[in-house]
Amino acid sequence: MFELNSREEAILIWLSLAFVAIMFIPKVRPALAGLISAFFQPLILVAIGAAITWVALCVALLATSGIWALPHLKGTLVWVVTYGLATLFDVTRLSDTPRALRTLAKEAVAITAIIVFIGEFYTFPLWGELILVPALVFLGLLLAIADGKQETKIVARLSENLLMMAGLGMLGFSLYRIAAGFQEFANLDTLRDFAVPALLSLMYLPFLYAVLLYMAYENATIGMKFKFKDNRLRHHAVLRAMVVFGGKIELLQRFKRNMNQADELNRATIDETIKEVWETYKREKNPPHVPWELGWSPFTAQGFLETEGLKTNDYHRFIRDWLADSPPATTDDGLFPSHVTYRIYGTEQFATRLTLTLDVSQLGKPEVADDRFWELAAVLLFEAIGNEAVERFQQDCVGRDSGEYNINEVSITLKRDNWGIDDQGGYSRRLIICHPAHVPGDNG
Repeated sequence: MFELNSREEAILIWLSLAFVAIMFIPKVRPALAGLISAFFQPLILVAIGAAITWVALCVALLATSGIWALPHLKGTLVWVVTYGLATLFDVTRLSDTPRALRTLAKEAVAITAIIVFIGEFYTFPLWGELILVPALVFLGLLLAIADGKQETKIVARLSENLLMMAGLGMLGFSLYRIAAGFQEFANLDTLRDFAVPALLSLMYLPFLYAVLLYMAYENATIGMKFKFKDNRLRHHAVLRAMVVFGGKIELLQRFKRNMNQADELNRATIDETIKEVWETYKREKNPPHVPWELGWSPFTAQGFLETEGLKTNDYHRFIRDWLADSPPATTDDGLFPSHVTYRIYGTEQFATRLTLTLDVSQLGKPEVADDRFWELAAVLLFEAIGNEAVERFQQDCVGRDSGEYNINEVSITLKRDNWGIDDQGGYSRRLIICHPAHVPGDNG
């Protein structure tokens, strides 16, 4: 029931050695004591206790169905540590993330679960696992530190490739052993060994979602603390949002953002903000038709550059205007990459101004950045106006620093602004598409 394979034995050996080494390093012992003390905080213990209780109920249900049996106890305990508790602590990463439940569900049923199961079905001899385990841990830590940083991109890529090669090697070894002894692998016990952790992962999702909701509303309460001086009014706002939005964490985040921008804080403002967020969400899900003379549908305009990797956030009120913008996207993989941003302006019902902005560093790859800007500009003009605008833009503006023309009364403007020193500074390019219905406001 608790027979360990060579990989599990190697992990235990290295953990034991690490613990002994830490105990003999005086400077590390206080940090270890602090980590243990933090782990035993009441809130963490309650969360762990609730998770274990939920898993116990799931195991009881599987046992009643004849799927779980005592030989699965070791695998269940391993699942609790490696997935159950790890995912519980990782919920903080997703508590402010839209569609968090979908993310968790994809992770739970990903095909990688099958690959990992096959890859770990057979293990190397103990001496090989004693070498493999610390090597994989080292590469994993190296990737975690280097990933996302331009100056360590080569290190991150090397670590990622080595981890992939190691994973393929482990998978290939298991597949070879399975092919050599397929009768040993293809039986009901093997199917149950795979099904138990997979079913536990799916049955764990409702619990994780309940934790997600709790953390999301708790974060919203804390996030509005500096705006709301009246704690009772703040708790009323969160309670009203909970009643209206329920499990829609994304709408809660929009509500918190809009409330933090509100000029007045009272119950009427709270109700108006909730109504505005909800009505915008309904229009977003079922966009109404917008006549051309009034502008573009903001929800259609949000998707003009989505296929090019520029997906905007939700269309929302900002001061007295309405807008949606994309996170800056890099145009190259240099040490000093340039960034491009797409933004929509307008009123509550109509988008009337579209902008594409490129920020370039001369220390980067300005030629690559410019080429990407012209490509994106052509796509945006085609989606917003049509092919005539693209042809005119390529004729009058591409390769130039400035230009202006009209197509069907829509104003199209190209600007360039330099900043910094010539050799070490940079410049910005901006394409502005302005509908005749546009009324300039605080944001343009």
